[in-house]
Amino acid sequence: MTIIPSKPRLMFYLATGLIIAVAGIIFKFGSVLSDSNLIFLIVAMTLSSIMLYKLCFPDSYSSPNISKADDVDQKNIRLALNFQGQGKLDAAYALFKQCKPSSKIIHLLSNLAQDYEIINQPSQAKIVYSHILTLEPDNALAQSKAPEKVKKPKAKVIQKAPVTESSLFNERYEIIKNIGKGTGSTIFLAKDYHNDKQPIALKILEINYDEKNALETELLARFMREAETAASLKHKNIVSVIDSGHANNVAYIAMEYIRGKS
Repeated sequence: MTIIPSKPRLMFYLATGLIIAVAGIIFKFGSVLSDSNLIFLIVAMTLSSIMLYKLCFPDSYSSPNISKADDVDQKNIRLALNFQGQGKLDAAYALFKQCKPSSKIIHLLSNLAQDYEIINQPSQAKIVYSHILTLEPDNALAQSKAPEKVKKPKAKVIQKAPVTESSLFNERYEIIKNIGKGTGSTIFLAKDYHNDKQPIALKILEINYDEKNALETELLARFMREAETAASLKHKNIVSVIDSGHANNVAYIAMEYIRGKS
């Protein structure tokens, strides 16, 4: 609930009382006045009441959301300045960051950064200056004080299978074409040069064997378990595994190729 400041409230009460008194006089002696004069006085009193209300309480005609946000910012600023005065700079910084960007906030943040420098906390001061640059990129003081931009490390890209059509993989398999793709792997139709150029299906895991993270290590282990399990199974309805291992920094499984519709 909005608390009305004491001075505007007093003005409003006094003026309202005066208008009520005038209204009482009009109604008591209204018979003396002509109808046109009476209407004029009533309209004038009504307009005076509206203008007086707007004068005393201008915020009531503004957007409720905007006035609330401004009020929160003012409270945060007062509280932040109080913390800053007590030497609680981290708490002050947290409150300043919650305020809407403005020239006033940038000025207050600059003062806060300088306070950090005074108490020999340059790293925290640089954090504040960096935040100022996000609000005002052309701020000269922040540009001179903020740390240089640190290049973010590039995200590791899973390498594609190092094979192309007509290439020779592991000095044994001639790649014919890409015939499918699985989870993190690619399947190629190839010819086995160690077996009279018989067609085989070559499944290659798209992970660099020598540069793998924890997740990729788990994928590789699962891939190799799949190769071992498939190699141990012998059945006419199960595709046979011819060879498995790693070459050209990737893991692979060479399987019997069975022609089909898909």
